[in-house]
Formats: sequence, structure tokens, C-alpha cells
Amino acid sequence: MTGKLILFSLLTCILQSCDPVYNTKIINNSDDYITVVFEYDRTIIQQNLDQKIRFKPELIINNENSNISFEIDEINFIVTSLVQSKDTLNLEMGIGTRPEFEDIKMITVFGTDTLNIDNIEKGIKAFKKKGEGRYELIIK
Repeated sequence: MTGKLILFSLLTCILQSCDPVYNTKIINNSDDYITVVFEYDRTIIQQNLDQKIRFKPELIINNENSNISFEIDEINFIVTSLVQSKDTLNLEMGIGTRPEFEDIKMITVFGTDTLNIDNIEKGIKAFKKKGEGRYELIIK
């Protein structure tokens, strides 16, 4: 009985000590394509370029198997994505309780209306929390 109690306690501690994770998505619920432009922070990217062969943001890796198209401006650190109607752009995933947008300086969404997110606080307000660790920006 004591062995089962110790095993149960150990498993409980392991499960509770896991780091929380989050993911952030831009969902195109409109009937048209939307264009999303990401301007990355030049200073942060240049500091990280020593470790990378070239500028390829996590954004592109997160959407490798999707139909979303990307253009990369490696000189100005800008990524432009074309998101089809009823499609989802997986923006950022990580360990923590909310999005950090640490390398992104500005996000601009061109659709029926234009939405500019030019700082972290504005970004966090734009993405609505949809459950534990899920943040979504829904374009209608």
C-alpha cells in the first residue's frame, strides 16, 4: 500500500510540474484571402543570425504542411503570408501562459479592414483567450 501511495505521489508531482504551453493562431473566417505582414525586430533577429544559417522564422516552420504562401524579405526581416478563406495561420507556440511576440515588431492584417498590431500589449489584447493556453485572432 505504501508503494502505491509513493508511486501516486511521484506521478502527481511529475504531472503538476510540467511547464504550461500556449499557441497563437490567426483564423481567416472571411470569404476572401487575407494578407498578413510580419515585421520582425531587426536587433533581435541580427543577434540570433549567428546561430542560424538564414532568416527563417518559426512562423513558417509552424505552417509547413498548410496551403498558406509566404514571401520572405531577408534584408528587411519581413514575412508576408497569404491566408486562404477558412484557413488558419499558426503564429506562435511556446512554453508559458501567454503569447510573447518577442521577435515580432509589428503585425498588419489586410482584409476587409486593416488591423495594425504594433506592440506586445496591443497584440495580447487582439488575440482572445480561447481556453487554457489557446489564443486566437479571428478575421471575419
